[in-house]
Amino acid sequence: MTGLATAIRKHPGFALSLAGHTMARSLRLRLFELAFRSPAWRNVVRAVRQQGYAVIPEYLSSDEVDFCLSICRRSTDGIDGLDGDPYYIATAPGSLRLRHMESRHPELDYFRRHLKIAALSVCLYGKPHWPSVQYSATYDGRTNPDYVEGRADAPFGGIGHMDRWHHQLKAIFLLDDVTPENGPLTIYPGTWRPQWSGIDVYRLKKWKGKKLQNGDMPAELAQMESDNFPPHIIAEIEQDVSPVSVTGKAGDLALFDTRTVHFAKGIEKGQRRLLWFYF
Repeated sequence: MTGLATAIRKHPGFALSLAGHTMARSLRLRLFELAFRSPAWRNVVRAVRQQGYAVIPEYLSSDEVDFCLSICRRSTDGIDGLDGDPYYIATAPGSLRLRHMESRHPELDYFRRHLKIAALSVCLYGKPHWPSVQYSATYDGRTNPDYVEGRADAPFGGIGHMDRWHHQLKAIFLLDDVTPENGPLTIYPGTWRPQWSGIDVYRLKKWKGKKLQNGDMPAELAQMESDNFPPHIIAEIEQDVSPVSVTGKAGDLALFDTRTVHFAKGIEKGQRRLLWFYF
């Protein structure tokens, strides 16, 4: 409560907005959960509502996994044609991201139009938001294809963070078996709730997301080194919550509220290929 009181004293309007946004998210998800007769889907929605994530085993068939992998291979065959455009491609040692896949591969529309996932996104975000698709691959330096060099010891998103100040859904199709060794997504369950000690991180995320044109960034935000949570906030979180690695088999689907604090672990061995649907 000390963190909440401090946040209200520092930024009362924004703190109330953040709290209201959080309560509305939980109410929408609760109503969505009650709408299902299927116990399995009720459990999925309940897990997202309470913990911020859920894993659905065997969501894709082996044929569908192979189909998605064939599209990703076709996209990497044309990687030189992306010309380093950051809108479409990002690279780092042992890591590759191909963004906005749907613009080049309309076959992915079938996977983008799963209505239950789209409805879950509406419940989190509060309005319809069609997804962008990203292919993500990380390697251990031994299994790499020719177009990825190095080892993904420091993968994209390797520091504890949230993606937006508001709630957003990511649907992640596992195209490989994901184990603790090959760099899994790691989540702090329940941290979709505001971390009041880090309220300036939420403010900076909102400022960047809105791309405000009505003045300079507030001085206290401009001085922040990054929009990740600093180590002392992560240490506070870890006093109450242990991180959970999201592992599973190829074909599993992971769903999570991207305001839940998360990071990607560095890879120890193998490879990890995913299709991310950003709603």
